[in-house]
Amino acid sequence: MGLLVMIVLGGCDNPKQSVAAYKDNLQELKGRDRAEIVIGEYKGVMPCADCDGIETLISLHKDNSYKYSSKYLNKSDDVFVREGKWKLDGNIITLDGVDYKFKLGNHFLSQLDLSGNDITGDISKYYVLTKN
Repeated sequence: MGLLVMIVLGGCDNPKQSVAAYKDNLQELKGRDRAEIVIGEYKGVMPCADCDGIETLISLHKDNSYKYSSKYLNKSDDVFVREGKWKLDGNIITLDGVDYKFKLGNHFLSQLDLSGNDITGDISKYYVLTKN
C-alpha cells in the first residue's frame, strides 16, 4: 500500500500538500450540503446549427428556483427565458420545463443529450457552462 501511495504521488511537486489539499476539499464537500455547492450562475456559448452560437446563462437559486436564458448570436436580439424549479439527483441537475439535463462538474455544468447520456467526442467540450 505504501509503495502504491509513493508511486501515485511520485509525480506531484509536493505530495504532502497534494494529499492535504485533497483532504481539505473532501472535508469541504462533506461539511456542506451538496445542493448548496450547485447554487450560482453558469454561462457559456453552446453550438448552433444556423447561428454563431447560443449564449446561455443558467442561474440556480437556493430556493430551488432557476432562470435559464438563451440568445441566438447573430440571428436574433430576442432573449428566451425560462423559469422554474431545479432538482439535483446525484450529480445530475434537472430543470423543470427544459428538455436537457446537466451533469455537475467542478465549477461547471455539462449538457447531456436528450436521452440523458454524456455528449461524447470532440464536440463535448462545446456543451459546457462554466460557473461564475
